[in-house]
Amino acid sequence: MAAKSAPASPGSLSKVVKELSYDPSSLMQQSSRSQKLPMRFRRRMHFILNQTRKTPVKFSTLLSHGLVTDSPSAVYTLSQKSRLPPKTATRHSSNSSQLNLVYPNTNTYTFERYIPRSLLNTLGPLLLTALYFFILFVYLLRPSLNDVAPYFPVDAKTVFYAWLILSVFVLDWAKSGLAGFEASALMKPSLAPKTALQLMWHADRAWGSLSGWWNALSALSKDLRCKLPKREHHTPRGPAILWWYLSFSSFVLYLAIPLAGLTMDPKDSLQVSTRKILILGPNQTSFDTLPSNRVAEAANSRWRQGNPTTPQGDTVLYAPQGAKNISRNYFNDAVENIYAADLSQSPVLTSPLSFFSGPQVSERAHGKAWGLLTDLTCSVTHPYHGLELINITAMDKWKLPSISSTFYETAFNGSETYYQAQFLAGMNPGLFYEGQSSFGVNYKYLIASNGVIDGTVSDYTNSSSLPVPGSLELVMWQAYKAPFSPDAIFLNMSSHSSAVVSVWPYDNTTYLGYAIRCSVNSTVGFAHLDAATHAYSNFVPEAASLGQIGLPGQLNEYPGMLGIQSIVYASFTTAILKYAAPPVCQPGDSATCNPWYGANVATKGEPQVMQKAGHPTAKNLQYPTLSPERMKLAIYKLFGEAAIAMMASGPGTWTGELHGLDKANDMVPGKVPWQFVVALLSLWTLITVVPNYWTFWDRRWAAMLDGVEMFRLGAEWRSTVWKLKKREFVECDALLDVPGMVGDMEPVSINADTFKLTDNKILLQTATNFLQGLYPPLGDLDHDLVVDTVTDGSNIMSPLNGYQFIPIHGKPKEAPDTIWLKGDDSCPAYTRASDSYHTSVEYLSTVDSSRKFYSQFAEPLNNVMPPENVTYAHAYDVFDLLNVGSIHNESFASAVTTPQLSQLRYYADALEWGHNYNLTQPARSIGGMALAGGILRQLNQTVSTHGNLKFSLMAGSYDTFLAFFGLTNLTALNADFMGLPGYASSMAFELFTDANTTTLPRDTADLRVRFLFRNGTDESMPLIAFPLFDRNSISYDDFVDELGSRAINSVGEWCSTCQLSDGFCSQDAYVSSSGDSSSSNFNYDDSSSGLTAVHAGVIGAMTTLGVLAIVALAVFFCRRTPVSASRSLLEKRSSGSEADSGISA
Repeated sequence: MAAKSAPASPGSLSKVVKELSYDPSSLMQQSSRSQKLPMRFRRRMHFILNQTRKTPVKFSTLLSHGLVTDSPSAVYTLSQKSRLPPKTATRHSSNSSQLNLVYPNTNTYTFERYIPRSLLNTLGPLLLTALYFFILFVYLLRPSLNDVAPYFPVDAKTVFYAWLILSVFVLDWAKSGLAGFEASALMKPSLAPKTALQLMWHADRAWGSLSGWWNALSALSKDLRCKLPKREHHTPRGPAILWWYLSFSSFVLYLAIPLAGLTMDPKDSLQVSTRKILILGPNQTSFDTLPSNRVAEAANSRWRQGNPTTPQGDTVLYAPQGAKNISRNYFNDAVENIYAADLSQSPVLTSPLSFFSGPQVSERAHGKAWGLLTDLTCSVTHPYHGLELINITAMDKWKLPSISSTFYETAFNGSETYYQAQFLAGMNPGLFYEGQSSFGVNYKYLIASNGVIDGTVSDYTNSSSLPVPGSLELVMWQAYKAPFSPDAIFLNMSSHSSAVVSVWPYDNTTYLGYAIRCSVNSTVGFAHLDAATHAYSNFVPEAASLGQIGLPGQLNEYPGMLGIQSIVYASFTTAILKYAAPPVCQPGDSATCNPWYGANVATKGEPQVMQKAGHPTAKNLQYPTLSPERMKLAIYKLFGEAAIAMMASGPGTWTGELHGLDKANDMVPGKVPWQFVVALLSLWTLITVVPNYWTFWDRRWAAMLDGVEMFRLGAEWRSTVWKLKKREFVECDALLDVPGMVGDMEPVSINADTFKLTDNKILLQTATNFLQGLYPPLGDLDHDLVVDTVTDGSNIMSPLNGYQFIPIHGKPKEAPDTIWLKGDDSCPAYTRASDSYHTSVEYLSTVDSSRKFYSQFAEPLNNVMPPENVTYAHAYDVFDLLNVGSIHNESFASAVTTPQLSQLRYYADALEWGHNYNLTQPARSIGGMALAGGILRQLNQTVSTHGNLKFSLMAGSYDTFLAFFGLTNLTALNADFMGLPGYASSMAFELFTDANTTTLPRDTADLRVRFLFRNGTDESMPLIAFPLFDRNSISYDDFVDELGSRAINSVGEWCSTCQLSDGFCSQDAYVSSSGDSSSSNFNYDDSSSGLTAVHAGVIGAMTTLGVLAIVALAVFFCRRTPVSASRSLLEKRSSGSEADSGISA
């Protein structure tokens, strides 16, 4: 980067510059001669110099009408302050300037922190996103159940419209918040635009509008088109990255807010209230006063209507809490699902079907209620070995707990009427029913229920007997007689596992039969009913109060509620409980007054027209055969109807602890998925909160830097901008007059204290890392060095804890000075000599013998280098990729073992040593020869200037190291010098004296040189001294003679050795004899005491004056980048390898 200085402002400062006759860009070169100037000139010049340095000038006050002005009343005062760090500290610059601008009778304008605005801009996105999450989790993700909305702290419709209204203001607030961040960001050099034209994009906040986006995209499109090959130079017109960030943040929010409204949809609903409702059913006191026979009759009547088994009106049968997919038809849905599972032969219900029957209510209710809890299980079984109450071996051979088939034989033989045989049906829970034909089907059934039935028993009034256990068993027989024809159900039923064939002996008719068994436990008590889920919870058993026991006026009005199994028994048979009388429905009374017909209708059996047997043209109307599965369903439904009837009628209306539902508003997910909006809001929050937090405590000119604020900062700046021509906007020096913002946008390099390198990014980074350690942040040395107190009493801290920015100037690799560390580059003689190794027997035999070994790494390196390159011919590239990859990439680590890495290292050592040293071909060591010449030149500068050159650094590559090792015969000391040095290895040349002096001796005979080497950067690997030229330390003169005899000492000698005549070698200055060392282009300049450098790094010497004078020259190693590696891996290798401990390649 070329050195550039910020010009002084027009006005008084420009007069100073003119009076001094100094060009601001040359002030740094002349700083050492500033002592010859008058004091006023030196002070003013220091102000200008600080404008050109790395850190911006800290201004204690700024005028409200501009920093720079031609007003004669403006008085500039400077106070020069010198702060010295501790003696052990290394500091880039010890001087800092403070500028005070004093305007008589004028108000001052100071930088301010806008804490409330910053707090709102930082927390606002979090609060807005939190609000949407609140709406999402409290409203959208809590759907209403059965039209009952959950509890909402705020009405849903209010929240919906509040969000819509808030959205309008949020969009404007967000734009204002981004403008506040923009005001701080524009004052940060790392974020601010680099040109005036890019700055102009920030004058109107167009980043928050459609027109601004369109204009920016149009400018970007034009810039991209103009960058195509063969197009003339084009000045970019589009905005900088800060503008794109602001526009992207705006776009994300502008997209998220409207879409957020579309994720919500208001809906009418219900909500629980505290309003008590009228209850129509019985309560704990009135339950046992209900006649069981009336309840059974009501259940039978509803059962035979074929409707869903659900209470009328808003009363429901409640499911246990936690049941899934609960609707108001819970019980009917459950038994229908059981029926469907039976038909598909799916696993049958293993747990009881639980349901709670609360009292009949006038409207939907929630709260605490007393009712009947029932657990029910029914199954199809074999009549002969699957029953407990009924013992049967044939249709006419059976036995019940209270009666048997012999009791009916007299009726069947005609000695006694069948009507008389049924007199015990209401007193003993068992009955054989000899049904006749009902719509084409002849049927008979045997039914039994447990329990005791008499006029003094109430099953639910004794707490100790709760729950009431019960069972009900039914055997159903069916047959067809002419002229009726059996249907497909009957024909297929013979293969059912639970079906049996039996012959009725009294008319010799063959019947098919099966059995149904139901187990039931029922109890009464209090439970909490949920109107939304149709579920009950917190059930507490509590017996009913004992009702009046006696004989009312009607037979079916005996009070006292029997167990639900007895109610179902009476409802199925129409028997009169607690009374010695036959069932109401007798055979032959009616085709519909029988349970077979009732079960058919209850299970939606449809009548069908069948061919009349023996009559080709005649038809019969028949109901379908009742299959075992349909009969099981019918019994389930009859139990449900019984539970409903038991709680359906009461003494009248009354109120308890049940409450009703009121109209309410709900909010449901809209047409836009809420996940998309969550992603947008989260992204917007992240990209706005983090930057605002970063700039939270920053001081700035104004809350927002719009066009007015930017232009009011100085009339001089404004007028200067107006005078600019069109093309001057790209390099607009006038904008550098604005401190803190534009003045820091273009960091200027200086000529003193500068490290000059080539533009190789890796090598520049190496020098940068070294200098970060050499010049640590000032705050680490002394906190006072980074804090400045301004006139308003506040403290301003330098950024990054006083981080010292050391500009580094690179040289192009075509420059002559590049030979001193990379003398093998662009050298034909070296290339020919190095390539000759490829024709050697050693090389060819190694390629063949290692081919199989290298083939196993072709697959891991498939995405990095072609398989044909994975050979000994590219040994270093293969080793380097796998070595670095094994450190940073798990897939690489598993692809190579430690022994394999050692073998790869061995091959890489051999190949690179063969390329860079051969005793019979000195040209292979040209890189080492040039390095030796560079070392001598640097030490010569230290010696000839009596220690003015304090320190230098070179960052080179491994091949130069190998050539130097071979050239100086270090391999004779240790064969390891024939191998590749570790990443970021270093060698040092220490210049010292044994004389007792505090200054560098002028007689070279008093100076000695010692060579040290550190292989890698491991802390356990110290810098070790090795004998050079067979001596632990060597006199400086002998060192010059020994190394000089092996060195290339001038650019001209290098051109001659390399046999190169083009490039810089074609210049007359470098056409010289090989022994001429006076034509060097690396001359020391007395006017500059800075550190200089060459292509691959920086060479230097450091002198520490004390009892002894020590001068050290360090050459730091950087590994060369293989050309065959892919971009992604190379980036990782260059920034993340184990070499990256302060100095990296």
